[in-house]
Amino acid sequence: MKSLFICMAALPLLFVFSSCKKTIPPAPAERDPVLTCKTEGDISASHEGGNYSIAYSLENPAKDGKLSASADKTEWILNLDYNVAGIVKFEVAANPDQTAREGNVTVKYEYPDGKPQSFSVKVVQEAAPVPPPAPYDVELLDAKILTGIYYAGNITEDGNMYYFIHITDVGLDDDGYALPNGKFFRIGLISKEAPEDMNHIGLPVGTLRLGSGDGGIDTEEGYYFETDADSHASDTGYYKEAECTISRDGSVYSVEFIATFSDGRRGHATYKGDVSLEDYSDPHGEGAMTTLTGDYVADLSGTDTVEAISWGIILKTEPETGS
Repeated sequence: MKSLFICMAALPLLFVFSSCKKTIPPAPAERDPVLTCKTEGDISASHEGGNYSIAYSLENPAKDGKLSASADKTEWILNLDYNVAGIVKFEVAANPDQTAREGNVTVKYEYPDGKPQSFSVKVVQEAAPVPPPAPYDVELLDAKILTGIYYAGNITEDGNMYYFIHITDVGLDDDGYALPNGKFFRIGLISKEAPEDMNHIGLPVGTLRLGSGDGGIDTEEGYYFETDADSHASDTGYYKEAECTISRDGSVYSVEFIATFSDGRRGHATYKGDVSLEDYSDPHGEGAMTTLTGDYVADLSGTDTVEAISWGIILKTEPETGS
């Protein structure tokens, strides 16, 4: 009986010794870091610029891992800040140009014995708005009259056609002189485009500019002037820069003329309506600048004054009084 008790008492102790020999499972393997962008799509920045940010997540960061951020357009994507986990802040400078621009912000995570991870987010900044034009010093909007003469190639002699026009609020008299109390934009248009209908001569369609070489606006014959009550011209402004835009819808022309005068003033005129220029295309016909057909020799010994007018020359003889 005593022997049985001793044997039974030894069983728990044997069980305890057996339990201490149980195998402990190994620790789970470390997982690699995972860098993920949380900002969807591109970042749209206004032309004024401002502060923007990119969100990200970093799973399983490594003990000695390092996160950084950089921009490829450092002249306008500035002051990157990635000191706060999960967010990269940066500044976008104002865009001074009237064209949109793009850049990239790259977020990178590097750690020992591992492959670097990164992603990039595009930053698209809108263009600066086109500034409103400076106010005009002289304006003639919805002018009542557009009158003029078609000279064909008689003046240009280079294959271009010449259209000489006035945009005005009062018009010209029957002899071609400016009427009193008016505003006049005098414009010489040069174009390779000939009229479609010589019985109803219109204007060349398109945008013509001052001194643009082959075609454009005549640099010598164009200027603005006003007339007083006696039709005397004053307030003359010769064009330093000029642009004339002409469109056509059927028989209706729309004309806009913008110019900077040599004295710094700016002029603006518009006209909408029918256009029918006088036909001076025949070099020897009605309205021709000259009826000469060759070279002539004249004795000018008694001539005291020579005056030049338009594209022809008028020789004016005065009595020999010294005047």
